[in-house]
Amino acid sequence: MRHGLDGILRLLTLAMRHEAAAKRLNIIGTSFLRAQVKDPELRKHLTPKFSLGCKRLLISNEFLPALTKPNVELVPHALQSVGEHSVTAADGTTCEVDVIIFGTGFDVSHPPISRHIRGEDGTMLSDAWTASPEAYLGTTTVNVPNAFIMLGPNLLVYNSFLGIAEDQMNYVIDAITKADKYGVEVLSLKPEVLREFNDDIQEALQHTVFNHGGCSSYYLDENGKNFAAWPYSTTLMRKRLSEFDIESYDTVPYKKSAPVS
Repeated sequence: MRHGLDGILRLLTLAMRHEAAAKRLNIIGTSFLRAQVKDPELRKHLTPKFSLGCKRLLISNEFLPALTKPNVELVPHALQSVGEHSVTAADGTTCEVDVIIFGTGFDVSHPPISRHIRGEDGTMLSDAWTASPEAYLGTTTVNVPNAFIMLGPNLLVYNSFLGIAEDQMNYVIDAITKADKYGVEVLSLKPEVLREFNDDIQEALQHTVFNHGGCSSYYLDENGKNFAAWPYSTTLMRKRLSEFDIESYDTVPYKKSAPVS
């Protein structure tokens, strides 16, 4: 079953890499919506105005039916204000409430761990990532030697995050193994490697549904830069992470201990 789902998600990822191809999948989404939501007015409010995949897909058989239940009301407008016992939408609709749950998504552009890591020059990683997070293969970045990031920038793909983490761990283990083999104490990513990698990533993303699907999503920062998605195949990602490329790093050998007199 896992291999079957993996195959389906790989095909979906292939479509996401080309906005025109992803747009052709809209009919699948609208057909699914028509089958699960019979009320045409409700269905109208639930129909996206962007290409499938532009925002993160919700893979669920229960979400849409939940919105059709008699004790559920959809207010298709932004929240304007919160009262003592009520909320008011932008169109003036007011609803009495006991509990408010803010399901507003993710802030992946400012990972909390970056506020606890300093580079070798003392700069906080969060300051270096003020514009957008950048990493090489989503795993290492400049000015932070011997540091490995799990599920870092531009590794998002429609597949298992556990699988991605396993592939990354193979890369990290190989890095430690090679450092030990060659007597390396410090591994520091070369700045030109990071720059070339991210330039290639951003160029490839220009053709994807994430960048040109007609929506605003958490994949894009305030400057319109996509710092989250991986624009290539899962197979290529696993290949790139299968072996640590030590030539992309500046290395410092272990210092020999001074002889004891």
